[in-house]
Amino acid sequence: MDLRDSTYDQLIATNPDIDQGKIKSKDSEGSQIYREYPYRWAILILYLLPNLVNSAMWITLSPIATQIQKVIIGTVSTILGLWARCLINNSFYFVIVGQILGGIGQPFILNCPAKIATFWFGNKTRPIVTGILSLVNPIGVGIGFIMPAVTVDNDNPTEGEMKNLMLISAIIFTVACLPTLILFKDKPPTPPSLGAQTKKLQFKQSLSKMFVNKNFIIIFIVFCCVIGNFNTLATLMGQYVQAFDFSDADGGIFGVFVVIIGLIGGAVGSILYQNTGKYKLIYTIYTIMSLVTYVLLFAFIDLKSFWLTLFLAGFLGFFTVAVIPLSIEFACEVTFPMGEAMSNGTLVTSGNILNIIQVVIVSALFGETDEEGKMSEKNVLFGCMIGAGLLGVSCIAVFFVQDDLRRLESEKKKKKSLIQSQSQIRQDISMENQQLENQFNQDF
Repeated sequence: MDLRDSTYDQLIATNPDIDQGKIKSKDSEGSQIYREYPYRWAILILYLLPNLVNSAMWITLSPIATQIQKVIIGTVSTILGLWARCLINNSFYFVIVGQILGGIGQPFILNCPAKIATFWFGNKTRPIVTGILSLVNPIGVGIGFIMPAVTVDNDNPTEGEMKNLMLISAIIFTVACLPTLILFKDKPPTPPSLGAQTKKLQFKQSLSKMFVNKNFIIIFIVFCCVIGNFNTLATLMGQYVQAFDFSDADGGIFGVFVVIIGLIGGAVGSILYQNTGKYKLIYTIYTIMSLVTYVLLFAFIDLKSFWLTLFLAGFLGFFTVAVIPLSIEFACEVTFPMGEAMSNGTLVTSGNILNIIQVVIVSALFGETDEEGKMSEKNVLFGCMIGAGLLGVSCIAVFFVQDDLRRLESEKKKKKSLIQSQSQIRQDISMENQQLENQFNQDF
């Protein structure tokens, strides 16, 4: 039975107003109202916009700040990076500076999905919201595949086309980011759930406990291997497909299709998390299928069939991209009461670092090209063997993770306590009424 629902449904049956935040819970800090505010949907959109923009500008580092500081700093850094790139015709160094600024801004933004979901949404919608917030980054990657193909001639790019690409990106993305700078809020006036009110461990405490947590270490390994390899594939997609006589445009289409189908896979996985509570089973299936679909893609790419490759790329995306939200949500459960941003940021940063290492190794060992700038089919397959090896490690590791759902268990205990508290209040009121009635009868 789903840990979220058993006691929750019992509570709702006796207290139908609790979902509307009309029931107060007494604790050490006094009376508290649990409520979901309509503004939570605005917060979701305001976070999606800078994340969507920043995901086109890669790489990581991992700072610590409050939620609103993270999002604002990341957004400002992204905007500055976008406009710095517009000076590409003056010097390519401005593009490098712009990419660095975007990279600096990325961890401020990417550390927040689980935290926003916890602070603004109730426990029944939290897994799906975490999935939405986590998957917007791959959407940005998909946009990054499309924009150059639309604005630049790949065969003979001109300085004017490159400048136009940078300028169009800067204008559109700046407009998308500005509402976040103005309207984004840190927390609602009152928490949406019992779990949101739980006091989280401080940074030093979290750091000391995180890497002695067996389940988090396993999720860390799986995430790094699967997502690091996926990012490597996204980075080298154009070079890989060219080796099998596909065009740059084909590579862009494959990349976009991977992301689109990946969003569907992530949504399905998050819904399964929410409705079944069987985190380990779902996580294991998605991890194993990431390896299976990866092997299938490169086993049949030699046939050089566009439609078959497109289908297999989508099949790969369905399982691989979905590992992002599934890992983040699972990590929040097994590390509770650590702060959500701590586990979230550690996973994303480490996945990107492994991506850098893998790209460097593959490029150094198998990146030799012919006169036309193409990698050989043999070298591509050797490079993919490294990816398959990493995915194999993740498949072995995932069998050792346990369904240690600490956050759900904590909320379950608090809900039971709240039910008992409400029951005790009703009993006290009933006894007082009975005493008053008896006193009234004696007096008259």
